[in-house]
Amino acid sequence: MNAYFELITCAAVLFTEMLINYIYADYLFTKRVGGAKAFGAYAVGYVLLYTVFLLPDKIILNIIAYLLVNFMIFAAVYYCGIVSALFNSAVLTALMAISEVIGSAVLSIPSGSFSSYTYSPVSLFALSILSKLLYMLFCIISASVFEPHKSKSGSSANLIKLSIMPVASLFVAVLVIYVYSYIELPYVLQIAAAVSMFALLFANIYTVSVYNRSEKISRENLAIKLAVQKEEYDAEYYKMLEEQYERQRILIHDVKNHMQAINGLAAEGNVSEIQKYITEWGYDKALQKQVRYCQNSILNIIVSETARECAESGIEFQCDIRGKSVDFISDTDISALFGNLLSNAYEAAKNADEKFIELDIKIKPEQKLTVVKISNSCKEPPARDEKGLFISRKDGKENHGLGQKSIRRIIEKYGGTSESYYNDAEKRFETVIVFSECE
Repeated sequence: MNAYFELITCAAVLFTEMLINYIYADYLFTKRVGGAKAFGAYAVGYVLLYTVFLLPDKIILNIIAYLLVNFMIFAAVYYCGIVSALFNSAVLTALMAISEVIGSAVLSIPSGSFSSYTYSPVSLFALSILSKLLYMLFCIISASVFEPHKSKSGSSANLIKLSIMPVASLFVAVLVIYVYSYIELPYVLQIAAAVSMFALLFANIYTVSVYNRSEKISRENLAIKLAVQKEEYDAEYYKMLEEQYERQRILIHDVKNHMQAINGLAAEGNVSEIQKYITEWGYDKALQKQVRYCQNSILNIIVSETARECAESGIEFQCDIRGKSVDFISDTDISALFGNLLSNAYEAAKNADEKFIELDIKIKPEQKLTVVKISNSCKEPPARDEKGLFISRKDGKENHGLGQKSIRRIIEKYGGTSESYYNDAEKRFETVIVFSECE
C-alpha cells in the first residue's frame, strides 16, 4: 500500500512541477509551437522523469534528468536560445532541490529527524505539498527578476501581489503539518488534511496561471492601443506632409508670378531687392523636390519617405502603383498597412547583401481584385512563433508582432487574404495581399 502511495505521490509531484515550470516558461518566453504541442512536449518529458524516478539510487540521476529534460523542453518549445534554456533549467533545478531541502528541514522540527518524511506516506505527501508551495514561490520570484518586460515601478508590486497567496498557503500548510505531528489524529483525518493541502497547492497554481494570463493580455492590449495611437499619429503626420506638398504645388504653380516680379525689379534696376527676393524664395521648403508615386496622397507620402530612406541606405527601391487601387482603404488604415509593410521590408533589406524593395499594387477589374505585392531582399528566412507571426529582429521584443497584428487586422477588415513566401535561392521575401470586390 505504501509503495503504491509513494508512486502516486511522485506522479502528483511531477505533474505539479510540470504545471509550475510551464507557467514559469510561458511568462518569460514566446512559444515557437502551439499550446497543444507545447503541453505534449512537457508531458513526454515528465513521463520520462517519472520513469527515471522508478530506478534505484536515483537522487543524482533525478537531478541530472530534471536539468536535461527541462533544457530540451525549453530549447524545443520556446524562442529562448541555448544559453537561456540551459540557464533557466539550471535555475529551476536548483530551486527544486532547495525547496525540498527546506521542506525536509521544516518537517524535521517536530521529530528531530531530517528524514522524518520517510516515516509515513502522509509525511511524504506533506513534504511534497510543502516543497511544491515553496518551489512555486521561488519560481514566482525568479520569473519576476528575469522577466523581459518588467518596469521599475511595477515589478515589485507585481511580485508582492503574486506572492501573497503562496506565502499564506505556506503558513497554512506548515500549521496543518505541525498539528497532526504533535496531536495524534486519526489516519483518515491525516489523509484528509494532506488532500486539502494538495487542493490548496492546485488553487495556488491556478491563481498564478490566471494572474499571469491576465497580465499578458493586459500588456498586449496596452501595446495594441499604443500601436493604434501611433497609427493615428502617423496618419496625421502624413496629412501634414500632404499639406506641405500641396503648398509646394501652389508655389510651383506661382513660379510665373515670381518671375514677373523679378523681371519688374530688374526693369527698375533694383539689384538689392532682386537678391533679397531670390534668397527668400530659394530657401522656401516648398521648393524641395517631391516625386509623385501614386494618386493617393497618404500612400504617396509613405512611399516617398520609404524611397528617401532607401536612397540613404543604398537600397534599390521600385514601385508600380496603379490609379485608384487603394481608394477603398481609409487614410488611417493605409498609413498602418503600408507603413508596417514597408518598414518591415526596409529593416530586412538593409541587412541583406543585395539590397532591394519592390512594391506593386494592381487592380484586376475582370476578377474584381486588388493585388498588393511587396518583395524585398532578406538575408535569411524569418522564424515564426506559435501564432504564425514572424519573430522580430528589432529591439523591444515585448512589442513583438504588433505591426503584423495591425497588418492582419486591416487585411481582415477589408475582406482580404495574404500569403508570405521566402525564396532561399534568391534570398527574397515576398508578401502577396489580395482584396476582393473592393469598389
